[in-house]
Amino acid sequence: PPATNTQHKGRQYTNRGKWKGVAIKSQPSKKSVKAGPDAGSRHRHSKQDCPKRIIKMPGIKRSVFFASRIANSNLSDWLEDHAVLIHDNRINVVKSRNNLPSDIENTHAVYELGNVSVLPGMVDAHAHMHCSATLNAYDLVISEDNQTLSVRAARNMRDALLSGVTTLRDLGSKNEVAFAVRRAIKSGIIPGPRLVLAGTPITTTFGHCHMFGTVANTTNEMVQAIRSQKKLGADVIKVM
Repeated sequence: PPATNTQHKGRQYTNRGKWKGVAIKSQPSKKSVKAGPDAGSRHRHSKQDCPKRIIKMPGIKRSVFFASRIANSNLSDWLEDHAVLIHDNRINVVKSRNNLPSDIENTHAVYELGNVSVLPGMVDAHAHMHCSATLNAYDLVISEDNQTLSVRAARNMRDALLSGVTTLRDLGSKNEVAFAVRRAIKSGIIPGPRLVLAGTPITTTFGHCHMFGTVANTTNEMVQAIRSQKKLGADVIKVM
């Protein structure tokens, strides 16, 4: 690719040129390596892909990840022997190893990831964090208490992150679960992607997802429901 494709600024690479997090995958025959929105603080690797070296400098908020392959700007090919530089938990730039300063080990925490492929984090645009992907999902959502649903949601958010999802939009979950889980992720209590939340969906009496939704049958009830969700911190409004 052209030289300009070796440098990408922002958080998540999209058609608007931004990156949000990074997913790291090894060769198909090996276990995956992934990092989420705080790329650099947690990752998994197999013995075959064990990083050659990790150098952490106390107090430094900058990191550099070296990998055999990094996706180019339009995701059409791989950039070989490049590095992802992260400043204050944001992807700052992608550069060739040869173009990095010789003293980078003195200014950045260094992660040698080895034979892996690094690509932009994926976005899940429609999810229900406390629902199970099982045949009895309906029975569980109407019978489990908020504590159990919260534990299920926490596990689901961890699984989403480890699958390469670094941003997830939840379009209908209990307020008591969704907003608490997001606070836990933001505070570092549990791992998970960035969350865009609707909270409880707004529906009618016995409407779709009424078992965990907010019922609104009139215009005034709809306005009140929307205002309540906004007050709780909803980023979007879901009407069933």
